[in-house]
Amino acid sequence: MIRYYLSKYLAPIYSFKELKNGYYYAFPVGGHTPKTIRIYDSAPNLIHIEGHIDTVLYKNHFHRSLFIPKFYTIKNVQILIKDGFIRLYVPLKVKPTQTDMQTGILLLDS
Repeated sequence: MIRYYLSKYLAPIYSFKELKNGYYYAFPVGGHTPKTIRIYDSAPNLIHIEGHIDTVLYKNHFHRSLFIPKFYTIKNVQILIKDGFIRLYVPLKVKPTQTDMQTGILLLDS
């Protein structure tokens, strides 16, 4: 079972089709190319995610995409699946810089 952590910072949003072994075929809202992402629970409050995430919402502004390398570990993440959408909330230590936004690098709470 995926553990939940409340956050207000990031929310990539997808419609999705669940595959198997923790994989989801994700359709980013806005009609972009579907992506296959993997979400699996390894320990309480520790989730591994791999794949490319489009349409990242940061403080109500869509401005960037986020690439998460294979087996990248993210702590304190909320995964919410409701009404055919998957939302990923990632708490940030600091606000992303302009360079971070352009390069897709995200400073995670790790």
